[in-house]
Amino acid sequence: KPNDQKSPVLFDYERARHQVEYLGLLENVHVRRAGFAYRQPYQRFLQRYKMTCPYTWPNHMMEMDGQAVKAIIDEHNFQDDVAYGRTKVFIRTPQTLFALEQHRAELIPY
Repeated sequence: KPNDQKSPVLFDYERARHQVEYLGLLENVHVRRAGFAYRQPYQRFLQRYKMTCPYTWPNHMMEMDGQAVKAIIDEHNFQDDVAYGRTKVFIRTPQTLFALEQHRAELIPY
């Protein structure tokens, strides 16, 4: 709520600004404006998709997680749809993510 009284006619600007900052909504806007649909820290991305690449499964021997994430992206030929930050991977289109999810689902036994 934008105010402590939970009134529809009151708006506390400082409280709303704090909530927007706390939730990371400004970062979401900046990422979207830059043309990226998805972002994920390297460690979480690697944890989820490492099974889709022989260089990262079961454990990668690279110095940093960012290098392992790059190996996964290169394995699937998604280089043109990805940008790398200091701690996160940024993916432009949802189709890239859907393709990774589909490949991951094919590898998981039911």
